Amino acid sequence: MIDISLEQNPLMQLNLLLWMSLKGRESWINPYFNKKGYEILVIEPEMPLPPRQVNVLNQNNIQFIDNPKPEVIFINKEKKNFLIIECKNQCFNLEDNNTRSTKQATSFLVYNADLISESFGIEAENFYGLLNYNFVKSDYLSEFTETIIKLSRDLGSLFNLKTNLPSTSYFSEEANNLFLNFIDPDNSLSDMNLKNQVKIMNLEQDTIIAPLYLIPLDSSGETDKYGEIVFYKRLKNSFAVFLGQLNYSDNNGEIILDIETDIIENVIKIWNTWSNAETKRFIRNKARIYLNKIISTLAQNIEDFSYESINDGYSLNIEDKSTITELRKEFLKVEIKREDEAIKKHQLSLNLNDQ
Repeated sequence: MIDISLEQNPLMQLNLLLWMSLKGRESWINPYFNKKGYEILVIEPEMPLPPRQVNVLNQNNIQFIDNPKPEVIFINKEKKNFLIIECKNQCFNLEDNNTRSTKQATSFLVYNADLISESFGIEAENFYGLLNYNFVKSDYLSEFTETIIKLSRDLGSLFNLKTNLPSTSYFSEEANNLFLNFIDPDNSLSDMNLKNQVKIMNLEQDTIIAPLYLIPLDSSGETDKYGEIVFYKRLKNSFAVFLGQLNYSDNNGEIILDIETDIIENVIKIWNTWSNAETKRFIRNKARIYLNKIISTLAQNIEDFSYESINDGYSLNIEDKSTITELRKEFLKVEIKREDEAIKKHQLSLNLNDQ
């Protein structure tokens, strides 16, 4: 069994929250946000600060990030509400204005409802922005809540406008169940009729966990061992599906494999709602490196098969129908990465014992 700590794993936090925004059965993961009318608007969007906000912050020597990227933005189209989520593995150091996390907090707080609405071309007066930080260390929460409220009020006075006052959430485990707990000092989440604690899922050993990784790789390129194995296994399975659907035409021996549309969109089902170009480029490169190993191995073992790397993927040169049969046969023999025993048994331990 692989032990994964939510405290050190913002990627796992994000995946749990994404599942809560999708239609599904409570027997898997409680689709709490979806039942409250929220769905994914965009994952990891760029939200540049306008010149006026930048000038005011600079004039007052306030450190900030001019292009913050939250993990995900949910939207309730009926009530016209935004829910902006940022996942963290530790509390912001609000006593040190030079840390990236503190600069990021300032930028998100300044990004009020009007600015968020302008970024997505929606009428500002019908929307509000909401910021929600997620980290596990419960002993941070009181200090964090107090300092973030003060920072929000100071910025509101500086700009003479309403800033986001974020609620805080964190995960906890009780009796083999995973819960999401909320601290909502300004009653920002009243439209969702929140209780203090929402059950997310069971943590029994026979629970299938691998599907939880809607996003198997972290945006920074860092991920846990389990997520990386899930990613490579899905790549291999998706390539197998591609081979299984191949049809040979006598007047066209060249077949194009597009890495993004033929492979990655099947590996990461929410790929098209992902906004960050840098992260997507990183994942495409990881996929290409892995597929290179598979396809080059096939080319070495099959006489009538060759390939050429092109911008979007590969040009596969296939001699005849028998070559397709040989490709499928040889592919079954390819071993690139060991499948971890934990994936075979679908077992995963979420370590929340340090609460």
